[in-house]
Amino acid sequence: MQSIQLDNSRDVTTTIQLSGPCLIPMFTQIYYLIRSKADGRYLVAHPEQDLQQDRSQSRYLLLFRESFEALSYLNTHSPDMAGRFATESVSKNQVAGLLQRWSYQGVGIVLDPLLPRIEFLADCSGEF
Repeated sequence: MQSIQLDNSRDVTTTIQLSGPCLIPMFTQIYYLIRSKADGRYLVAHPEQDLQQDRSQSRYLLLFRESFEALSYLNTHSPDMAGRFATESVSKNQVAGLLQRWSYQGVGIVLDPLLPRIEFLADCSGEF
């Protein structure tokens, strides 16, 4: 188990699986993101091994397969801040644009929002 630092949240313990090429699962075409109501920024994760780098260079956009999973994640790991965020749906095709626009290193697909268990996939811009 390793620790990750989530923007706008606190430290949580998670199992991290780093993968090579980014292969977003084909069976899900819609993903859900968590976005700040205050400034519009998306919730991102920073894997522990990347914390030594500049944080702006190790940002992974968190993707959820269902809206209720995103809400469960917020309510479990940051219940006092859950009201400051909203979920937003995006298609698989829109994710590539978000990665480029916000300069994310990749995506973190949340496999289990309660533990949490996140699979980090780097360099996803060419896979859509």
